[in-house]
Amino acid sequence: MEREPETVMREKMPELSTPRLSIRRFGSEEWPLLLAYMQDDGIADAFPEGIYTEQRLREMTEDPELYAIVAIEDERLLGHAALRLGVQPSGAALALGIASSNRREGYGEEAARLLLRHAFAHLGLHRITVSCPPENLALRALLEKLGMRMEAFFRRSVLTLDGEWRDECIYALLADEWRIQERLIGLYEEDADVRAAEVKNRLSEPGQSDRTEESLALAETWLEGETEPLDSDGDLLGRGALDDLAALALAHTAAAEDEEQEQVVSTQPEQPEQLIGEIADVSAEVEVLPIPDPQVVSLPDQEAAEAVQSSIIEAAEPVEVPAEIPVVEGIVQYKPPVAESSIPQVTLDLGEEGGGRPFVPILPASLSLQTQQRESSLASEVLDGQIEQRIDGVPFVLRRPHDLNWLAPFGRVFRVWDRQDSGNLGFGLEIEGQKVFIKYAGAFTVDYDGHPVDAIRRLREAAAVYEVLQHPALVRVLDHFETADGYAVLYEWAEGKLLRPGAEEGAADAVISRFRRLPVEERVEAMDTILEFHAYVEAMNYVAIDFYDGSLIYDFEKRRMTLCDIDFYRPKPYTNDMGRMWGSSRFMSPEEYEWGAPIDSRTNVYNLGAMAFHLLGGGQDHSRELWEAGNERYQIALRAVSPERADRWESVDALLEAWGTAQD
Repeated sequence: MEREPETVMREKMPELSTPRLSIRRFGSEEWPLLLAYMQDDGIADAFPEGIYTEQRLREMTEDPELYAIVAIEDERLLGHAALRLGVQPSGAALALGIASSNRREGYGEEAARLLLRHAFAHLGLHRITVSCPPENLALRALLEKLGMRMEAFFRRSVLTLDGEWRDECIYALLADEWRIQERLIGLYEEDADVRAAEVKNRLSEPGQSDRTEESLALAETWLEGETEPLDSDGDLLGRGALDDLAALALAHTAAAEDEEQEQVVSTQPEQPEQLIGEIADVSAEVEVLPIPDPQVVSLPDQEAAEAVQSSIIEAAEPVEVPAEIPVVEGIVQYKPPVAESSIPQVTLDLGEEGGGRPFVPILPASLSLQTQQRESSLASEVLDGQIEQRIDGVPFVLRRPHDLNWLAPFGRVFRVWDRQDSGNLGFGLEIEGQKVFIKYAGAFTVDYDGHPVDAIRRLREAAAVYEVLQHPALVRVLDHFETADGYAVLYEWAEGKLLRPGAEEGAADAVISRFRRLPVEERVEAMDTILEFHAYVEAMNYVAIDFYDGSLIYDFEKRRMTLCDIDFYRPKPYTNDMGRMWGSSRFMSPEEYEWGAPIDSRTNVYNLGAMAFHLLGGGQDHSRELWEAGNERYQIALRAVSPERADRWESVDALLEAWGTAQD
């Protein structure tokens, strides 16, 4: 006789395991272990409040829906999970927590995927929900990576013992969505369709065409082996054009195959929803395809990444994409950019009553649209477009309001750099005549398409790079630390001007034009500093990534060159795993466009040669007529930028030695 899902759930759940962890019931005598675990950072928030007596803890260990997540190797408690039957018979609520000492090691995702597989494949459930504190960005990033979407935001819906009301987000995942996701993961893990991998390898060359509607059709037919991935001009489609569309085509195939599979037994059979390729009426309810693992489906191309990556991290909201990218029905809903005149004004001055808020909710798309129609007094809640905040009277633009009151102890803000595609904000502050610079990740910035959690991770990694590569020519890191909602790095202030065109106020090329008018001897001296620093980087067994003129600060008064923004420098060996890597094309070597190519000293020799032409010659025009630093240095720089790796200087140190002994 078939059993109700509730009956299955109420019985003892079989032990679930992976090579690293298992999920099992708590033992009857493990209440002291549970008590110690609940005293860990933030864990108690996931449990009902109150006084935890021995009797209460024993009752909790006997709860048939509360599980321990333990390590296979030593049985240590990694975290907890709960899978509780929801209001609807075919749904359940999932809860998950990981001990602070075991976080950022992938245990949370591993356990969550195991529980979702158990819930959907074994229990035959239709829908799983997760309740999440809105300020828990790490948990929200995990849920979105799992393919869940935020469906509801409840303001002040949870009452604490202190009498305070807390906000709550509800994320959900449907069985159909999970099956597609599992199928995609299986295709990649089992290498069942090698053409999908070939898409990433073959279409990573630079200068490819933009994605068109034709690309999707060609992606599907090529995956079926019917045609080569060429556009109407006979050229290979762009790297981004098929990188994500290949996954979409696979999803269509997976959806069709899933419909043929035997349905999981349930006493409440339901009509299967029309899957990705057959979704009706996009305007009514848009189904967003979750891509299971960003490391599997690489989307280095900026425009191509915009549609698919946004569906991973901001599935609850409409996505802004360039108008020329066509709408693929049933995949994601696009909306036009918000006009500049429609930016609501939000003032959150530090030190003023009401300035700053501990958290600003992320609303579902439908609620965001309703919010836009409210009175201007509620403009701070308009989260779908752009808002303006002010700190100490300095305006800057974000996509959502963000609490920055933690900046107050560092002094008065006199400038904000808010248009960074890295997801970071930059702040210039002054206190008692001393200036400092702070780089911060955690806010939803305007020019960044990713999630703040990813920006936080990268900034934390960058702080470690600065500690390893300390050098007199490198801007000095004074401190780096967690904030309530993000991560910050505090730098010593470097006097001077960024040499990147448009980085400073005034004419876009005013600073670099001023630099190029300096005597050639002074500019050669600045180039000497750049070469010496990168020889040091090489000696420390690191490689430069994303080195460009935005990494250069020049003090015209003291004739001093300072380097900054080395966030992506990495230890050797390093391989191009992106296709088109981070950086400005004006300084990038051919291998920085080539998937799987080595990124090493010869790569940096090219970067430095390109920089020499930028500061002392004609930039990308490598002609002798525009070079100003003598014939011998011209030949040295020309060899450095050879497109053939073997023809370049073998190391930065060899380039520096030749440069330093040049006679003219």
